[in-house]
Amino acid sequence: MSRKRALATLLGAFVAAVACASSTYTPPWRITQADAGRSVRVPVGTVIDVALPGNPTTGYIWERAPGDPGGLTSVGAAQFVPESAVEGQGGDIHVQFRVTKEGATPLALVYRRPFEKGTPSANTFWVTIVGEPD
Repeated sequence: MSRKRALATLLGAFVAAVACASSTYTPPWRITQADAGRSVRVPVGTVIDVALPGNPTTGYIWERAPGDPGGLTSVGAAQFVPESAVEGQGGDIHVQFRVTKEGATPLALVYRRPFEKGTPSANTFWVTIVGEPD
């Protein structure tokens, strides 16, 4: 194999590895159950990742509570990261938001079955996101 071909193959493998690595799930700014009820200060423009325990195989999901006060924009769909490879296993449900304005913005999430209209949520989570100048 010529040096050019070997270098091109190596470069192609490197680019593929970087592309695969960038597509894996890596949270930007993590907020967890331990942050419930707290205020979290982050720069405006930051993407926050709220990781809460859940098990979507039961039909429950975490979603934003009704009454959006603004200041946070959803980023993509929620992602489930299981604790293990066992089917039906619980894990963390990740919901991401971008901070879009300065000041305090309440973030309330509810854990519910979206197909059960009119039933109370099984759990709630709230935190105050304080957007600060970048």
